[in-house]
Amino acid sequence: MTSSPDKIQKSTMRQKGRKCSLHMSPASAGDEFQPGFFRNRFSSVSKCFFLLLALLLILSTPLSAWAEEIPRIELTPEEKAWLTQHPDIVLGAATSYPPMLIKKADGNHAGMVVDLFEQINRQLNTKIRLHIEDSWGDVQEKAKNREIDGLAFGGRDPSREALYNPTDLLIPTYFSVFARSQNDYHLKRFSDLKGMRIGYKRGASPTRSMLENLPSAILKPYDSHESMTQALLSKEIDVIVAWISYDYWRMDKLQGTIYKIFLIDEYPIEMVSHIRKDWPCIR
Repeated sequence: MTSSPDKIQKSTMRQKGRKCSLHMSPASAGDEFQPGFFRNRFSSVSKCFFLLLALLLILSTPLSAWAEEIPRIELTPEEKAWLTQHPDIVLGAATSYPPMLIKKADGNHAGMVVDLFEQINRQLNTKIRLHIEDSWGDVQEKAKNREIDGLAFGGRDPSREALYNPTDLLIPTYFSVFARSQNDYHLKRFSDLKGMRIGYKRGASPTRSMLENLPSAILKPYDSHESMTQALLSKEIDVIVAWISYDYWRMDKLQGTIYKIFLIDEYPIEMVSHIRKDWPCIR
């Protein structure tokens, strides 16, 4: 993997408007959680919510420590029973989002999301599966229709909170602006994009929400990095606004054809996991 975010921050969960903070430091020898830890600390924890809490225990440990000691999570009998009754939990992800997910030449997948859920399954003795497709739009449609149980990774956006219980901030990152050359336009800040023709990845709700703040901008969605880049090179659009995954792809495939102009630091992206909201609560 070429690079990874410098830090995975301590995270919090939201459930039905209530915010429960979970603080963890890197694991040390002998650390463990006793049965009933989750239920004693949090009231009305939903069955999907306790899974996210477990996820956050792992995420709050820096990536550098993952290969070392990992805190042992002991679930209550009630939690274990629920997992036994729901052995097939499936979360969706798309292939075109390095470094989170990378499709290898042999058709298998690697990346931070794969590593993360392998670790969660080891810790919880579960078989949470990743449903991976090329199209992010198709993955989201399956989650919306309850064909899968949520999204393994994606930007926080108000439009998703009606369907999912999201984690709070897991990994902070930003959008960037890309153009044909450094000199096509004098662009230094987000507001300079007003009135421009802007390409973005179809299905990327946080990108669309941010770009809608630009007066008179013409927003054009594309299904792939390739089609978006072709539109830029043919001058169908003026710039591309995209996440780090496009930057990885650009450096790997284009070798200097497309330039990154600036990073949009006014609108940080909160990358989270999204779990279906219709699972009942443990009382």
